[in-house]
Amino acid sequence: MFKRKNCGTKDRVARVVVGASIGAAYVLGYIQGTVAMILGVVALVMVGPGAAGYCAMYEPLGIDTRENKD
Repeated sequence: MFKRKNCGTKDRVARVVVGASIGAAYVLGYIQGTVAMILGVVALVMVGPGAAGYCAMYEPLGIDTRENKD
C-alpha cells in the first residue's frame, strides 16, 4: 500500500523550496497567464514528492537519494 521512501532530506527540502517559490511568485503577481499555469503544474510535481518522500520517477530509474538506505 505504502511505497518505500526514496527521496532524501536534501532532495525533499529542495523540491519544497522550489515549489513554494513558484507559488509565492504567482501569489505576488510575478508570473501570470499561461506561464503561471505551466509553472503551477511544475510546483505541484515538485511539492508532492517532496512532502511524501517518494518520487515515482525514481523507482524505474533505480534512484534513491536517502542518506541512510535501509
